[in-house]
Amino acid sequence: MMMKKYALILFLMIATFTAFAQEVSTYQYKNINGEQLKLDVYQPSTKTGNAPVIIFFHGGGFVTGNKEQMKEQCLFFSERGFVTVSANYHLLPKGDPSAQSQVAQCIRDAKSAVRWIKENAEKLQLDTNMVLLGGGSAGGFLATEVALNNDINENSDNFKISTKAKALVLYNPAYIPEKRYNPNVLNLVNKLTPPSILFFGSEDKFKPGGEEFLKLLNQNKITSELWVAKGENHGFFNKEGWKEASNIKAINFLRKIGLAIGAQEKEPSDFALYPLDSINK
Repeated sequence: MMMKKYALILFLMIATFTAFAQEVSTYQYKNINGEQLKLDVYQPSTKTGNAPVIIFFHGGGFVTGNKEQMKEQCLFFSERGFVTVSANYHLLPKGDPSAQSQVAQCIRDAKSAVRWIKENAEKLQLDTNMVLLGGGSAGGFLATEVALNNDINENSDNFKISTKAKALVLYNPAYIPEKRYNPNVLNLVNKLTPPSILFFGSEDKFKPGGEEFLKLLNQNKITSELWVAKGENHGFFNKEGWKEASNIKAINFLRKIGLAIGAQEKEPSDFALYPLDSINK
């Protein structure tokens, strides 16, 4: 009986510490036509002064998904000193033949989320000069559009607030087919594109779009990496093992380019990621 009591006390202590270490707050950043769009903000357990921030967008082909999908990535980076954010955005109606024309609204929403975060930087204790963007699948497309597309904006936004990013962390970003993932990200790459790291499964149908993106980054002499999980398909980065491997690879990349502090972390050998050149040989 006594052992059970101690076990319960220990459990409550761990739960309390975890809740304290990972403070999460939900905010409404936008109301558009009665639709409330929200984002989650994860605060690091320890920080001195304003922290860098990384804002994630979830996947789901613009028709499904929610901000909770990027929770593990948010927790990982917040444990390493980042304020992290996962944002919802307007989802398109399934089966609607006109849905493609509405993708621009998803981009507007994602930009609004970035601007809201910057507008509330003092309250959230973050550094507006150290804003990174990331996402998975369609969310990776959105992160890239937010950073590079200057033509699509919400009319009610404060255009003086930039949505550019210091770096992009992209988990199997969906840049093709262009019928759905439009406007074409590949047309936007230029010398001002931020450093980028990309992850794909070797069997992912979206991998060719990522390869083309990497090629354009290299042509523009942008610091970039693309890593491949052999035998894996789309969405591999959320599987156990691969989740840790891709996140550690990402934080080590950010450390190499001076956007994150701390020593390089050891990557799990059982879930090895390979550079694109070694896969395509």
